[in-house]
Amino acid sequence: MTLYINPFTDRVTVELRRYHPASPATRFTTHQWALRNLVWSNVGPAYSHFVWTYVPIPAVRDALLNGFYRLVDLTLVGVIRGQATHATDQQIRYPEVGYGHESRYTFSIWAFPEEEYVDSLRAYFGFCHDYYRSTGYRCNITNVGYRIAHDTSSLFSYSFHGGVITFDPVSTGNPGWEAFLTAYNEFCSQRHGTPLFNQTNLLTRDQVRTAFGDRLETFEGFRRRFDPHSRLVNPYFRELLGSGDCEASLPSTSVATRPARKK
Repeated sequence: MTLYINPFTDRVTVELRRYHPASPATRFTTHQWALRNLVWSNVGPAYSHFVWTYVPIPAVRDALLNGFYRLVDLTLVGVIRGQATHATDQQIRYPEVGYGHESRYTFSIWAFPEEEYVDSLRAYFGFCHDYYRSTGYRCNITNVGYRIAHDTSSLFSYSFHGGVITFDPVSTGNPGWEAFLTAYNEFCSQRHGTPLFNQTNLLTRDQVRTAFGDRLETFEGFRRRFDPHSRLVNPYFRELLGSGDCEASLPSTSVATRPARKK
């Protein structure tokens, strides 16, 4: 299940899929996914970038953004459908470097327990409107969400305690994005959300501890066992996890890298 979420048009479009066996007579369709992926990865971000950059009047800018994404929602419901499609046709392969500055976009992710999701999503809509009224900033691309099944294969799985659904703000990285993420992270942390380390930016140690609790101590036990000299502790995770705090300093052979945000 994929959700296309727009707090400013008060609309959520849900994309459902089910699995069934294929046969030699099965006719697969691809055109709808080619259209969706083109808009998702290129046309939508480029349009949003243009409107946010060159339309200075907020009311006009909002009308252009909201009108465009209402059209996208209608297209999703009326066109992006099929009886049989290959899963790979629904996937987007992003280039190592974005298509161009005008069509780049970024996002962040928190997941919420399924049983609390509707209340959390309604609260998120209110949060976006309140934040816009107080700061003048809003995400300029449709937000998305995904349902993730229960998974305990990783200590830092964001569905460790059961199935979750996400709501992920998406933006061209317009001015104010990082300040918005700081407020968004705190909002999500207060509503029992769980981040995804390589796709949730600007986390704090308190937010990480609230989300993962005792799993941090379990992880640190394994880390000390297999990395007693903290060779694999970079500054990013040292700050978030508290790993290696008792060591005086990192060895000179350590490699420090920060997980990159997808674009």
